Amino acid sequence: MTDYRVCFLNDIPRNDKLFRCCQRSFVVRSSQSPDEAAEAAKREFAHLEGIRDWRTHAAQCEIQPIELEARHLGGGGPRVVSDTPRERSVVHGEG
Repeated sequence: MTDYRVCFLNDIPRNDKLFRCCQRSFVVRSSQSPDEAAEAAKREFAHLEGIRDWRTHAAQCEIQPIELEARHLGGGGPRVVSDTPRERSVVHGEG
């Protein structure tokens, strides 16, 4: 199982330049694949933004594997385990 950071991004044009802005970032813990991590983060992003489809508030999502320090966590479905203003962690197999 791998940990992933999933960032939701928009490209914003300003003065003939394009700026990539992160709308929200999630850490998905113990995911079996990048696709599974992305799907969990998309559901959480939509839920937190109060929308049905994540693409309403972001143009793209970017996924990268990361290394996190080990922690003991319980079982069940995905859940938020840390909460900062723009970054949350989603855990698979926990509840």
